[in-house]
Amino acid sequence: MSNLINGNDLALYVDVNGVNKVVCYAKNCSLNPQHKVIETTTKKGGKWETYKYKSAGYSISVSGNFNAAIGNGIALEDALRRGLKINWTFTDGKNIRYWGRVLVTSAAIDSPMDAMSTFSNQLLGDGAYDFEQLPTANTGV
Repeated sequence: MSNLINGNDLALYVDVNGVNKVVCYAKNCSLNPQHKVIETTTKKGGKWETYKYKSAGYSISVSGNFNAAIGNGIALEDALRRGLKINWTFTDGKNIRYWGRVLVTSAAIDSPMDAMSTFSNQLLGDGAYDFEQLPTANTGV
């Protein structure tokens, strides 16, 4: 049995009125942690630069097919318009789970001629995110 996680199984959920709902028809989602650094180079280091961490943050990018009938897709645009922070969970429901709070920084809907309408959103982390490896049943394999 493989422990590899298929992208089809990993989904982004947002809190809509207190209920975690999957972001509608998301095809791509990425969690992007990053650290800002400051230079700490001294004369003793010679020609080599040195750095230390200053602060950490993260962003989430999500895109997919748009369906206006599903309210949780509209929830991201609504959060952007109203300046709301929203809770999120990124999980496959079996092996891993990430969660935190974000600001929606962009929400785009694209409607190409004779093609499926799509959406894309950028979310900016508000504070730290958490991670856990979910317990799995011992299958003896």
